[in-house]
Amino acid sequence: WGDVTISDFSYNSLIPASGGTVLPVFTASQSGTNYYTSGSNAATNNTSWSASYSYTASGNFTRPIDYATTGKISAASLGTTFANVTYGPDVTLTLTGAGGKSATATANPAPAQAANIVTALTVSAGTVTFSTIPASGGTVTESGSDGKITGYVFSSGESTASRPGTTYGTTGKTFTSSMGSGNGFYLRVASTGEVSADSRGNTYSTTTRQSNQFTETVTWKFTHKPAYGGSVVSKSYTATGFVTQAANTTAYTYSSPSLSLEYMSVIPASGGSVTPRITATVDRTVTFASGNEGATLVQNLSTSVGMSASGRWSLKSSSTGQVSATSRGAAIGNTETSPTVTLYAWGTGVS
Repeated sequence: WGDVTISDFSYNSLIPASGGTVLPVFTASQSGTNYYTSGSNAATNNTSWSASYSYTASGNFTRPIDYATTGKISAASLGTTFANVTYGPDVTLTLTGAGGKSATATANPAPAQAANIVTALTVSAGTVTFSTIPASGGTVTESGSDGKITGYVFSSGESTASRPGTTYGTTGKTFTSSMGSGNGFYLRVASTGEVSADSRGNTYSTTTRQSNQFTETVTWKFTHKPAYGGSVVSKSYTATGFVTQAANTTAYTYSSPSLSLEYMSVIPASGGSVTPRITATVDRTVTFASGNEGATLVQNLSTSVGMSASGRWSLKSSSTGQVSATSRGAAIGNTETSPTVTLYAWGTGVS
């Protein structure tokens, strides 16, 4: 028999980051010659081997009980520890063939465990929140929660809620939104969730009005450092809501009252009565919550007339202001005036 030749000895499969065991493969040959009593001979090849393996356990790599005869090597789960592909110890194969011939080789590639990096994210959804736009119109920006990353899932299958340190990568997010225009609302800036609404003008309403559905999409990302491959892992969620605009109610403002009490005729010396012309009004202007002003209306006020009786003078009617005086008889004198007549007015907006 000739020498044993080992042409390949390797661990071609990685141990998963979740842990496990791998076996080596080898390719070997040994040629020989069969000599017959007839004097002839023929070439032959050995197909029966006795293999022995040796290595020292190190790091995350351990030796199964039958490692020496199988070449098996094991590694525990990497859990949530970042790691690139990790190579184990050098493994030596001693292969014995026919005729007591043997050879040794060192595994190439050596046993290795797969990288353990972030492969997925779990996130909690946020909420859509807007403050109410006033009836006069304006712009609001979505101010709800953007949720958060609740878990970093590793190649090992294990997860942690703790954010990895910046040595391993960085965490970030992007935001975008959409909303159909209508009912006076429109999306102003999709990247910030800025929504505007027009003034409600002179349209009276005691109820709020609502936009079309607003949808936000938040994408959380974890970007590995180049030392760990530079890959980006992301997870998105969507949340919906609506924007409201305040009711467009009205309020009234009132001018100073316009009052007039005029006695247009003179009571004769023989006595009699006279009724005044009374005017008592106030201007009422409607103002909408939007800030717009509506029509101005003239509003009549309720009135009453007062006068203290004196001598020949008396007030016949407080509602009409009619004043009477008795005859002056044979007394000679200049024109005589009554006691002071006072006009009182009241109504909404006037005290």
